[in-house]
Amino acid sequence: MYSHPLLKPTLTAVRAIEPTFGARADRIEHLRQTLWGTLNGTAGHRFVYDKTEDDYVGTVSASVDDVEATLVKHGYQRNFASAVKRVEGVTADSAWVQDPPQFEDGFSESEGPYQHDVYLIGRGDVTDVYAHFENSVRAPEKHLNKAGGAGIPQQKHYIGPLDDIFDL
Repeated sequence: MYSHPLLKPTLTAVRAIEPTFGARADRIEHLRQTLWGTLNGTAGHRFVYDKTEDDYVGTVSASVDDVEATLVKHGYQRNFASAVKRVEGVTADSAWVQDPPQFEDGFSESEGPYQHDVYLIGRGDVTDVYAHFENSVRAPEKHLNKAGGAGIPQQKHYIGPLDDIFDL
């Protein structure tokens, strides 16, 4: 089981500062992607994931910048703790999270806390949106150790409130 005494306070601090960065923090997003790419595989942990279409929830007829601004207006924040995601070799432009989510859909509090993880891949004037629901990084022992039985399995293709926000 993955654990470190500084993990929880570090991830909680990261989660606390994320809301101070808005939709236009592209330089910090680039720094996150560079850092995680460099650290990928160290200490036996993956920081870059090749994802499948399992998380795909829809395409929005808007640029990544416009989608990011809309996410901020609806309670999402940058997700600097998120691993870098790639789909078919294309790296996601940015990662977003609602933590805690403004919806729970019947998941038990004893299994929580939860987060709604969203990542975006821009294709010019349209943006592909990917999302899943999982244990929050505020409970790293559940978030990082799902395979060991702690926490809930990742809920793939979890649209949550995005359908209302973007009419997906």
